[in-house]
Amino acid sequence: MAGQKLYRIGEVAKIVGVQPEKIRYWERFLKTVPATTTQGRHRLYTQENIKVLKRVKQLIELNLPVHKACTIAEKLTSNNKNLSFHEKLLTLIDEIDEFLQELEEILDNNLR
Repeated sequence: MAGQKLYRIGEVAKIVGVQPEKIRYWERFLKTVPATTTQGRHRLYTQENIKVLKRVKQLIELNLPVHKACTIAEKLTSNNKNLSFHEKLLTLIDEIDEFLQELEEILDNNLR
């Protein structure tokens, strides 16, 4: 993180286009966001964190539940250089497939 520009939550909220409270809520489901906190407990975010949060917002806009959107966004934005884009995409497809199966079960149970 040395040398990286760090952003406070208010700046990040404006960049992502949501209220800071929403970001704080999403953080409950995210392992990598925020990047760090100050001694005064202010959240600090990197560009990578902002990418994750933008993806979370996009996935939620596609009606994915917050916990799924967070999981998928982190996997897609992962800094893990060992994963190719193809592997990340396959992981995403698996996550979406799991979500669709859960939805089918819910619909089946509600229609009985």
